Amino acid sequence: MDKRIQLYSRCIELNPEHPIAYNHRGTAYSDKGQFDQAIRDYNEAIEPDAKYANSFNNRGYAYSDLGQYERPIQDFDEAVRLNPKFAYAFYNRGTVHDDKGQFDLAIMDYDKAISLNPQYAIAFNNRGITYINKGLYDWAIQDFDKAITLHPTYARAFNNRGQAHGDKGQYGQAIQDYNKAIAIDPEYTKAIHNRALAYGSKGEYNRAISYFKRAARIGKKHTAPLQRFLQQKGFYNGKIDGQFTPMMEKALMACFKTKCAG
Repeated sequence: MDKRIQLYSRCIELNPEHPIAYNHRGTAYSDKGQFDQAIRDYNEAIEPDAKYANSFNNRGYAYSDLGQYERPIQDFDEAVRLNPKFAYAFYNRGTVHDDKGQFDLAIMDYDKAISLNPQYAIAFNNRGITYINKGLYDWAIQDFDKAITLHPTYARAFNNRGQAHGDKGQYGQAIQDYNKAIAIDPEYTKAIHNRALAYGSKGEYNRAISYFKRAARIGKKHTAPLQRFLQQKGFYNGKIDGQFTPMMEKALMACFKTKCAG
């Protein structure tokens, strides 16, 4: 058993109505991916102390990790009502609005989180992603610039800025950002995959394929969706297994030459 869980369980044995101990044990369960148990502990924390904003925020986070939308928003609403300066709760509510496709509401929450904590690099990064989803690429780039200034080794922000440049057709700048992301995290498959796409968009097909292969060697997460895409376009009729086979390479080259991924 996790040492933190043992510690807080002992605290609860000594004081069964200790909301902070329940809250911290819930966080330990959440960190282990045991979200249902975490929610039970957050419920116990909230029952004797319905003004404990942290527990509402943490329970909302656990509900969101279970793929729910309405319950977490209700909890984040209560968390920010109890603590109007709770930047993390505004940020968390923003991520749920993002997941629901409610981009304007997400931006409002990220704005609030950033106003409360101007050093909040991940909030700048997420707001940038939301701007990409709205097609506001210049605004997105400004947010990624800020996230990187605050956190110079933030690989995801470099990758996301690269995506914004790529969406603008600025493939050279995109590749520079993907290179920086990969230098920070050499096994960052999403950045490697995105770099491959950028080289493909530039017409450097052999280089693109070499990076697709590299991404596939590290993990299948991005290769299987690429197989499905090529299958839908009529270039690939093999297995959807995340493996980069000669059939996959041939399908990609045919796709590139017809600009199917452009």
